[in-house]
Parts: sequence; structure tokens; C-alpha cells
Amino acid sequence: LAKTHAFYDKHGGKTIIFTRFVPIIRTFAPFVAGIGSMGYRQFTVYNVAGAVLWVAGFCYAGYFFGNLPFIRKNLEYLIFGIIFVSFLPAIIEIAAGEVVERPASALKEMLENSLDSGASKITVDLAQGGIKLIRVTDNGGGIAADDLPLALDRHATSKIASLDDLSHAYQIIAIDGQLHPVEPAAHANGTSVEVVDLYFNTPARRKFLKSENTEYAHCEATFERIALAHPQVEFLLRHNGKVIWRLPAQDLADRVAALLGKDFITEAIAVETSAGSMTLSGFVGSPTYSKASRDAQYFYVNGRFVRDKTAQHALRQAYRDVLHHDRHPVYALFLSMDPAGVDVNVHPTKIEVRFRESQAIHQFLFHSINKALAATTAGSSAPVPAQGEINQDSMQGNNSAAEPQAALFPPRTPFTATASGSSATGHTPVRPFTYQ
Repeated sequence: LAKTHAFYDKHGGKTIIFTRFVPIIRTFAPFVAGIGSMGYRQFTVYNVAGAVLWVAGFCYAGYFFGNLPFIRKNLEYLIFGIIFVSFLPAIIEIAAGEVVERPASALKEMLENSLDSGASKITVDLAQGGIKLIRVTDNGGGIAADDLPLALDRHATSKIASLDDLSHAYQIIAIDGQLHPVEPAAHANGTSVEVVDLYFNTPARRKFLKSENTEYAHCEATFERIALAHPQVEFLLRHNGKVIWRLPAQDLADRVAALLGKDFITEAIAVETSAGSMTLSGFVGSPTYSKASRDAQYFYVNGRFVRDKTAQHALRQAYRDVLHHDRHPVYALFLSMDPAGVDVNVHPTKIEVRFRESQAIHQFLFHSINKALAATTAGSSAPVPAQGEINQDSMQGNNSAAEPQAALFPPRTPFTATASGSSATGHTPVRPFTYQ
């Protein structure tokens, strides 16, 4: 409301002159009936509100509103309330919608905030499976001192653009929803967010939490999913003071080997294929490497981990002839596509998506993996083409993706330290399989 007053102090006169000379507003003169006792600001607001109602077709509403003492006396607050209600759809759109059903939900949001800040190193500390403590520390862009209260406000947050905007460290504490003043603090570049006793004031939700080990398992799974999608970022996870994961910045093959195991990467097939605006990359396990559950299946759409029935069915169909129905393939796949072709707001946690052209996605995934498996099982007896190509015709008409053509390259031995002049840490999966 203070900002509204300042606006009218600066521009109110222009607004009144505008209302006198614009026919649409001037025609709505009945609305200003009874404003003789109004102050300068009220008169200006009345004219603007009158114009809005006139455009909406309520040309005679002024006779009613202009003669209500309550309206005249509380006009500014009424207009402020109308404006606030008009912004509710936008607030709903930008609201996270995330239900913090367990500590892993809060950890996911905190890790994504750190990544959004441009952090190259993220440290996670958990206590009692995240029920007692969740602390995420990063070296990203940080939060300006003036914006710290917004970080704890609903539907609002603001991170600065560069480290040049920071010269001091500050802290803010909120206990039971009550904000404490912003105070100077000792801290390196970046941000630390600490959540202590997450469900202390919601005993009903706390009652439905599982054991410490179960909640920690969910937190660790969340950590692994995000770490796998960002191999260029260094991650550290500690639980009850014990280091669980220490992942240096590395290439995707090394990150996959660290999280899914060297046995997997030894048998894995590297995939790189594209069709139109879609690109699929990552690693799939050979038919000889499978699991009894789907826990080791990682599928990402535009860098976000998702569980999608279309993708799961396509990949399952690709393995249908080479894998027993009781076993599940292992993979870490990254699908990049036009964001307009996928709706990520299907589920509050954004773990589910809806594809606009689900049939085309299904065919693209199926043909890509099916070709990789077929070429791999053919072994060394298969001819080695000079270069594989993929038909990049646009997906129109029947909305079907072009079937990729594969190029099989000679096998190489993984996890071999190379001589000087080569990378000593490069992990090259056997039977690398590349689409171009």
C-alpha cells in the first residue's frame, strides 16, 4: 500500500488529466459520483477503477458504488484487495506445489536451489535420516542480505546473479515461522540452508514417517538421482557425521560407474542418438546385466529425473526378446527435447511428465535401444560400417520418430590407466555404441 501511495504521489496528476481527455474514461463519469470529499489519492484510484469497470461493461456501477460511504472510506484497501485477488492465479502458477511428505522432499528442493545458483560443489549433511537435520551448503551465487527474508517467505525467493554482488556474509533464522533479524555471519562464498526438526509442529505428518533407515534411504536415492544428472558438480553426502558419498567433478561415464557400479559400466552400451529435436544419450546395460527390481533405472527428461510409463514400456519392449520377464534392465538415459513438447506439471513433485507426442517418444526410445541391443548381440561377426546415420525427417503426419541407424565400433577395455598424454581417469565402456 505504501508503494501504491508513492506511485500516486508521482503520477497521480497525469492519471487525472488522462481520465479527463480519454473518452472511454470520461464517459464513465457517473462512477465518480460522491468523490467530492475524497483525497487526492482516492480520486485517482476512483478514476482508474471506473475505467476498468467501464471497459468491463458495468457502465452504471458508479451510481451504486459512488454513494456507499464504506466504499469511499476504504477505497484504497478495497482496490488493494482486488489487485491481490487478481494476482492469485499467478501466485498459484509460481508456487512450488511441492508437498514435503518426507525429508527427501525437502532435500530435493534444497539441492535444486543450489544447482540453480550455479554451484560447482554441494555438501549435504543429514542426521537421523533427515528427520532431525538437513543441511545443504554450496559455493553458488548466494543470496543478497536484503533478499534473505524472501528466502523464507511463501511464493517468493530471489538469488543474485553473480558473486560480485556479495562482499559480506549474513544469516537469517526462522523458528516456528517467526523470522529473526538478519545478522552478519562468517561464511565462504555461497549459501548454507539448514532445516532442523522438520516436522516438530506437524505431529500428524511426523507420525507417518518411517524409520530412520527408511527415510535415509529415500534421501540417499534423491541425492543419487540429482548427482547422476550433474556430473560436472562435486557432491559430498554425510549421514550422522559419516561420509557416504564423495563424488568429484567428473565425466558422465565415471559418475555412472561410481553410482551404478563398475560391473554395470563394464557391460554397458553407450548410446548417443538423435531424431529431429530429440536427443537420447547415456548408458544401457547389456542383456547379461539385469536386476530383480527397477531401482537401478534412471531416466531423465531435459535434465530432470522422471518416471514415465511411456518410456518404461518402450525400454521394456526393446529388451523383450533378450531379457527374462522377471528381470529388469539397468540404464541411465538422458532425453533432451523441446520443452514445449513435455508437460512437467502433472505431479507436484514433477517426477511424472506428460508427452505431447507420446507415440513418437515411444517409437524413438524403442528403436534406439532395440538397435543398440541388436548390434551388440551380433558380436564381432557383424560388419562395421564407416559411419552410422539417423534419418532426421521431422515428425509430422503420423508423428512417428525416424528409426536410427547404428554404427558399431570395436570393443575397448574399460577402466584402463593410459600412458602419458592420455587421460588416466577415463573409463571407456566396452562395446561403445554411438548414434550420430
